Amino acid sequence: MKMRPSQEVTDANTLNAKLAWVNSDLVFTGQLTGCSFVIKDLGGQIACTHIQPAGGAAETGRGLQERLTGYKVANTTIFGAKDYGVGNQALVIGQRSGTWSIFAQIRPGGGSRDIDQVWQIFPRKLRLK
Repeated sequence: MKMRPSQEVTDANTLNAKLAWVNSDLVFTGQLTGCSFVIKDLGGQIACTHIQPAGGAAETGRGLQERLTGYKVANTTIFGAKDYGVGNQALVIGQRSGTWSIFAQIRPGGGSRDIDQVWQIFPRKLRLK
């Protein structure tokens, strides 16, 4: 999934425009370290995007997730730094087998290779570990 800078998303309309239809049976991201992953349920199909915060004083990962959530785009799940924790690293993996299931594994910051948390983030957000 291509990472997009948060400056490209300024309101609900531009967020919807940056969502890409997923035409395969697998979706995954690179490492999230402040980014948000957005999933829109299209009734059997999904559209997703990976958005990077501006960084520094301009915008934190938590700030990005709060801003995206504030757009109130219908049927949308936003998984971000408020979920996986500031300083932690997340990897999103999704698979379609009839319906979509999307998960995230979280590693604590500081170079640890241990998986600290596991989340189901679609079809509903739920911490599993």
